[in-house]
Amino acid sequence: MITDKINEQGNGKGGHTFTTREVVDLIHELKVKHYQLESQNDRLRETQKALRISHEKFMELYDFAPIGYISVRENGEIAQANLTAAILLGEERESLPGTALSEFVADDDKGIYSQFTKLIRNTISIEKCELKFMRGSETVFYAQLESGPIRYQELQGQEYRMLLSDISERKRIEEALLKEKERVQITLESIGDAVITTDENGFIDYLNPIAETLTEWSRDAAIGKHLEEIFKVFDDQTHQARTIPIEKCLKLKQVVTCTQDCLLRAPSGRDYGIQYTASPIRGYDNKVMGIVLVFSNISEVRTLTKQIAYQATHDSLTGLVNRREFEKRLARALKRTQEKGTVHALCYLDLDHFKIVNDTAGHLAGDELLKKLSHMLSSKIRSRDTLARFGGDEFSLLLDNCPLDKALQIANSIVAAVSNIGFEWDGSKFDIGVSVGIVEVTDKVLNPAELMSRADVACYSAKNQGRNRAHVYNSDSATSDTDHFELHRVAELSGAIKDNRFKLFAQRIKALDPELESQEMNYELLLRSVNKKGEIELPGDFIPAAERYSMMDVIDRWVIQAALRSYQETFAGGVPVTIGINLSGNSMTDVGLQQFIRDEFNATGVDPQRVCFEITEMTAITNLAQAREFILGLKKIGCRFALDDFGSGLSSFTYLKNLPVDFLKIDGSFVQDMVNDKIDHAMVAAINQVGHIMGIKTIAECVENEEIIDTLREIGVDYIQGFSIERPIPLTELVARKAKQV
Repeated sequence: MITDKINEQGNGKGGHTFTTREVVDLIHELKVKHYQLESQNDRLRETQKALRISHEKFMELYDFAPIGYISVRENGEIAQANLTAAILLGEERESLPGTALSEFVADDDKGIYSQFTKLIRNTISIEKCELKFMRGSETVFYAQLESGPIRYQELQGQEYRMLLSDISERKRIEEALLKEKERVQITLESIGDAVITTDENGFIDYLNPIAETLTEWSRDAAIGKHLEEIFKVFDDQTHQARTIPIEKCLKLKQVVTCTQDCLLRAPSGRDYGIQYTASPIRGYDNKVMGIVLVFSNISEVRTLTKQIAYQATHDSLTGLVNRREFEKRLARALKRTQEKGTVHALCYLDLDHFKIVNDTAGHLAGDELLKKLSHMLSSKIRSRDTLARFGGDEFSLLLDNCPLDKALQIANSIVAAVSNIGFEWDGSKFDIGVSVGIVEVTDKVLNPAELMSRADVACYSAKNQGRNRAHVYNSDSATSDTDHFELHRVAELSGAIKDNRFKLFAQRIKALDPELESQEMNYELLLRSVNKKGEIELPGDFIPAAERYSMMDVIDRWVIQAALRSYQETFAGGVPVTIGINLSGNSMTDVGLQQFIRDEFNATGVDPQRVCFEITEMTAITNLAQAREFILGLKKIGCRFALDDFGSGLSSFTYLKNLPVDFLKIDGSFVQDMVNDKIDHAMVAAINQVGHIMGIKTIAECVENEEIIDTLREIGVDYIQGFSIERPIPLTELVARKAKQV
C-alpha cells in the first residue's frame, strides 16, 4: 500500500527524502487506487439500483398476485399482507397488521382454523385447509389456506407464511357437479329401465337396481366383471346365444340397438324379453370412455303383442283362423299354384238349422255347438290344412295340395260327421247339418275373391239341392251367372246387416175422415238398403235374393227391432201414432218370432196397440193356418194387422173371413186407374164394402192425384196412401221435423 511505503520511509533512521521519481510513482499509484474505488462505487450503485428495481417488481408481484400472501405471528396476528389478501378480506391493507387472522374466519369454521394452526406449528410439510371467510360483516366466501415449511425469525418472534385463495367459484362448480351427480344417481336408481355402464374395455363399473333385478347380479358382485359375463342374451325365436357388438360400440363409436326377438337369460334360468340400446360414453376429447347399456323388460308387452296378433288372426270363440287370416293364406296358396302348378281345394261350409238352436236354446247353446263343431272339424283335416270361422255359422276350409276328388271325399265325411254330432242342450236334442261348396284352386283363377265367390255359389247350390250335402262348383253350369248375381245380392245383404246399412223410411197413411185424422196418425215403415257406394236401394233390388237364400227372417227381425227402438224418439208425444211394419212369408213359419216380438215390446216399452203388422195376401193364403195362428197370437197383446195388396189373388174374398185382420190395403193396381176404368172402380168399391161389412178398415194404396182422392172419398174408403199424400222420408227427417214443431 502507498501509506505503508510512506510510513516505512518515514520510520527510517535519520529520515528520508522522497525522490521525484518516488513521488511520481506514489501519485500514480494513488490515482489508480482512486479509479478503482470509483469503479467499485459505480458497481455498488448499479447493484443497489438493480436491487431496488427487483424489490419494486417483487412488491408489485407480491401485492397484485392472484393469491393473498399473509405473514402470521405465533400469536395469530397478521404481521404483513399483500394487497390481494386485503381485498379478499375486505379491509384496508394498513389496518391488517396486528389483527388476528381468526377474526376473518366464519364462526362455524373457527374450529377448523384452530386445528390448522396447531398442525402447521408441528410439521414442516405443506398443509392446506378449506374454510369459510368473511369479507366485511356480511359476505361469506370459501377460501383455501396453505402454509408451507418456510418460517423466519423476526424481532417479534417466529412468523408463518400463509397463502389465501378465494375458491368460491370452484366450490360452486363442485356443488353443482355434486348435485348433478346425485340427480343422475337418483334418476338412474329410480327409472324403470335397467342401466349398466362399463369402462373402455367393457368391464362393468355401475348397475342400477333394475339392472340388478333383471341380471340377478348385485352391484358389488358385478362391478369389475366383463359385460358379456353379466348380460347374456339369446334369440327369442331360435334360442341361440347372441353376442353384444361391444367392439362396434367402443371402437367404431356407434350406437347398437336391438328392439325385437331378444331374450335376457338370468343365472336362475329365467328369460326376460328385452330391448336394449348400447351407446359409447365420450369424454371432452371425444375419446370413448366406456359404454352405457340401457335395456327394459318388455316381456308383458311382447306377450300382449303376441296375444293381440293372435286375436287379429283368430276367431275368439272357436280359436280357429278368422276371415282375414284365411284370405291371406288363400292368397299365398293361389300364388303357389300360379308359380308351381300345385292344386288345392277351397270349401265353404254353412251350417243348416243352426238358427233354430240359437232361437230356441239361446246363444250360449249356439256358442257351445260352434265350439264342438270346430273341434270335430279340426280332427277331420290335416295339420297343413286351414279351417276358419267367418262369423255366425259360416266356415271355410283350405285343403293344401289336395285334388278335387279327394276334397269331395273330405267334404262328404264332414257332412256325415256333422249330421251325426247329436247336439243336446237342456234335455233338447237338435239335428244339425252342413252344406258345403267346393271349388278347385288352379292357376286359371285370377284372385282369391273369385275363388270365394265360386265357393259361395257351390254352397248355395248345395242348399238349393236339399241342404246337408257337398257340391262342386261347375263353371260351365247354365245357372252360374244367375247364382253369381244373386250371391252378389246376398253378400250385399250380409254386409248391410253386419255394417248396419239398412235404413227405415216412413210414408204417411192419411185418414179421409178429418175427425179420425185428428185422433191418430199412421205411418208405414219401409225398408231401404244403402250399398257400398252410398246409394239407396229399394226392396225390389235385394228382397228376391233374400227370400231365395232364407235371409228374410234376419231382415224381419232387424226391421222389428229398429222400428220399436226408434219409436220413442220418432213418434212419442202429441197425437198417437201407429206404425205399420211389413213381415215376410218366412215369418209365418218362424217359431221363435212371436217371442222375439214380445221381448222387444218389453225392452222398448212401446204399446203393442201402436203397431200394425202388414202381411201380403199371397203370404197369408200360402200359409193360411200359420198366418191365422200368428195373427191371433200377437192380437192377444194388442197388435193390429193389415192384409197388404188385397185383391191381387183370384180368391181373395174366400179366405178373408179366416184372417182376423184390422185393415185391408187395396192393391194399388186397382187404385191407380180407377177414375178411368170401371172394373177397377168396381173392385175398389167391392173390397171396401166387404171390408166394412166384416168390420175391417180399408186403405187405398198408390194414390197419386186429387181425382183419385175424391173418388175414394165418394166410395167411403177410410185411409189413403201414396205420393200425392207424402213420399217416403227417412226416419231422421221425421225426428228433425218433430224437433222443429217443438
